[in-house]
Amino acid sequence: MLRGRDFTQKESESAEPGLVIVNEVLAPRLWPCEDPGAKRIGLGGAKTTSEVIGVVKAGKYRTLGEAPVAVVFRETLPPARTLVVRTRGDAPPLLDEVRGEVQVVEPKMAATGLQTIEEYMALPLFPACTTGPLLGASGILAVVLTAIGLFGVIAYVVSQRTHEIGVRMALGARQTDVLKLVMRQGLYVTLIGHFIGLGAAWGVARLLAPLLYGIGANDPATLVGVAVGVTAVAISACYVPARWATRVDPAVAVRYE
Repeated sequence: MLRGRDFTQKESESAEPGLVIVNEVLAPRLWPCEDPGAKRIGLGGAKTTSEVIGVVKAGKYRTLGEAPVAVVFRETLPPARTLVVRTRGDAPPLLDEVRGEVQVVEPKMAATGLQTIEEYMALPLFPACTTGPLLGASGILAVVLTAIGLFGVIAYVVSQRTHEIGVRMALGARQTDVLKLVMRQGLYVTLIGHFIGLGAAWGVARLLAPLLYGIGANDPATLVGVAVGVTAVAISACYVPARWATRVDPAVAVRYE
């Protein structure tokens, strides 16, 4: 409850509903920059209007990936009711106790479909639980292939520039200069890959939006974290070929073809 109050027991059992509670999505749509308290709203073509007595947070009403939905809650309880019980202990053994307590409170009411929250959410979370590990494994494989590929490219470039590196060192270039030269070229290739990869990720992320909960498809922190991680991998992949380049014997490299 964000503002206002909840229904009372007497109001919930009333045969003439006249009160409603709206969620935080609907309230600003109907009454922007106004307090919805004591406002009246007509529902379902009814001749009379209902008074708004409270505003509640928006939730997920059909699927976990749905966009925010405008919802109105009426005080008349449906014949089938949902009871949610919070416990600090082990939930499964509590189900039988809940069934017994329901019979004590209302002998004519049967508690059916009792489940723990894990069991209840197993189906809605099934797509994320199955695709998450697969995407994670694919991501790890992509990082490994990136490191191997970048290492191979830089090693090949170093081998092709052996003569040049030898000339540079013969003319007085220091090992740190050669190291910077090779690292700079590797990071240049990585930077180009970042632009291409982040651009593709920005476009493809919308396809993964239904599988994401609690985070946006184009979350800046995730994109920056991936870029930093790939850069670290690139630096590691470039370092070994760069070290090889610093150990080139100028006399041998000048004669290298």
